[in-house]
Parts: sequence; C-alpha cells; structure tokens
Amino acid sequence: MEPNTQTDLNIREALESFYDFSDYSSEDKERLLDESTDMIMEASLIRSLDRAGEATQEKFDALMETDPDADTVAKFIEENIPFFGEVLQEEFTIFQNIDKEAE
Repeated sequence: MEPNTQTDLNIREALESFYDFSDYSSEDKERLLDESTDMIMEASLIRSLDRAGEATQEKFDALMETDPDADTVAKFIEENIPFFGEVLQEEFTIFQNIDKEAE
C-alpha cells in the first residue's frame, strides 16, 4: 500500500528517521511502515472524532458511506477536525514510547 496523503508521508518519514530498518528487507520495511502509519492514523482519527462530538461523527459516517478517496477524507479532517494534527502528534509520541512502557 502506497502512502496516499501528505500526512501519511510525514508519518512514514518520521518513522524512518526514528527507527533503524537496516536489518529489514525493503519489503519488510515497507510493510512495517505501512502498518505503523495505519495504526497511528487510525488511533488519531478515533480520538479526534470522539473529541469532535456526535455531529462531526455523524458527518464522518455519512462521508464514509460514499467510499471516499484519501484526499476527500483528508479534506474532511482539515475542515471539521482542526485539532487533528495535535492528536496525531500525541499518538506518534505514544507509538514511540510503546517499547519503553513494555519494560
């Protein structure tokens, strides 16, 4: 799966700079980057929608029923969830600290 939004690209770049992928094949690296990006984005979206309230959640549900492309979803987030970037940064920090919490 190729990254399809600027946000995905920024997360992937941050992940690549934070983790050492030198022991991974290019396929494994891409898979891990895709999965990690998806997890961070999903957690951010869930938290953001919860914080945004029921009206925004209903608008998002209606949008998702139309099977929108990534750009349409990104535009919805930009217009309806102005604090998404803040939540995304928090989720990225949580992701970075997962290993530390397991110790």
